[in-house]
Amino acid sequence: SVLSMEGPLTVFAPTDAAFAALPAGALDALLSPGNSDLLVKLLYNHVAYGDLTSDKLAVGAVDTFDSAVNVAFTPTGVVVDGANVVQADIDASNGVIHAVDQVLLPVGFSRQLQARIDGVDSTAEAARRTPSISRRPASTEAAVGAASVDASGGEPSTSATEDAPVRALW
Repeated sequence: SVLSMEGPLTVFAPTDAAFAALPAGALDALLSPGNSDLLVKLLYNHVAYGDLTSDKLAVGAVDTFDSAVNVAFTPTGVVVDGANVVQADIDASNGVIHAVDQVLLPVGFSRQLQARIDGVDSTAEAARRTPSISRRPASTEAAVGAASVDASGGEPSTSATEDAPVRALW
């Protein structure tokens, strides 16, 4: 329901290859009904308020629905929390999508997920958790600014053949 909000929203969408690179059992665990809170937390870490096209992204933290991601510019393009933007500025009816080559894991998320995979988390505790949006819209002025995409002023590549964005989850 969050992704169908009026927006504007920016989604840093992991590619199919990014999801495939998750550790064994991670995707199955995330898709398990008892772990919907972790899945929501993970997905919320990929959604930011505002229409943050590549010309509006600035170096530094960008608030997401869960916490924040760090944006950096390198000679080869835009990097979000260590993930490369492989396709930028994909228009959506309520904002923009940037395809990234890694799943953006919130701080401490790997430990929480591994505990669920190992069965450390009790089913009763899992049933009590309810996912919710934990952020209010941030001022878009604080999150955006003009910046060049790389040192030479070039544009990021917008062609991604084997790294097509995951459309089914978004």
